[in-house]
Amino acid sequence: MHAISHFKQNIDWYIINGIVSIEAASELDTLFSHAVKEIVPHMNTIVDSLGLPKTLHLYGPIARNYVAFNSQTDNENFEAAGELFDFRTTGAKL
Repeated sequence: MHAISHFKQNIDWYIINGIVSIEAASELDTLFSHAVKEIVPHMNTIVDSLGLPKTLHLYGPIARNYVAFNSQTDNENFEAAGELFDFRTTGAKL
């Protein structure tokens, strides 16, 4: 995904210098989307491999239930964000 992002950001240079064809460049968005769909079911495993402690206060509301957090009136209440979001059970069906 990093390499695809790099190519996407600099695609004009690669095309001008004849390194990447226009046909190949047109496939980058599809290739990137496919890579994202392949990695999402493994997202929690990847994050767990970093060895970060599972303290809810270290995670922002976006990593938890951000819909519940954004629907409240008190944006200082981080407890409203609930438990951590689990991609293994909710993000596998893209």
